[in-house]
Amino acid sequence: MSILTFPGTGGVENDLIAALFAGDDPLLSGLRQQYAVAKLIDRDLTVSGFFLKFDVGSAVSPVEPTDVVVDDVLFELEGLEHGGGAIAHVHNGYLDLVEAYLHAGHWPKAPRLVRVYYDTGAVRDLELLGKVWRKR
Repeated sequence: MSILTFPGTGGVENDLIAALFAGDDPLLSGLRQQYAVAKLIDRDLTVSGFFLKFDVGSAVSPVEPTDVVVDDVLFELEGLEHGGGAIAHVHNGYLDLVEAYLHAGHWPKAPRLVRVYYDTGAVRDLELLGKVWRKR
């Protein structure tokens, strides 16, 4: 599977987005399709991470469930003792926001990923996630 690099996003952002949307699940497949046509409308860098705001438009179908968060991605950055997490927010069936945050410390000027993994380990548990997403 390949996630398109997005104009205006960097390597760490693209790698985290790829991890957020990875897997054989209808929700994730729909989010990959939305991301491929989305426009980055705002990028907010904070002391502990970033927020990327997207406008998908109506060129692609909404995903189900329509209001959900994909929040099982964790990561470690070079030179930092504590890692962080990444979250994709879906609102009304469309990708709305992607955020990344550190558990402690400040976001580095030139972040380098050491490891990206899921809260269930190296392999994503799509069966469990599907149950969680569809309960919310």
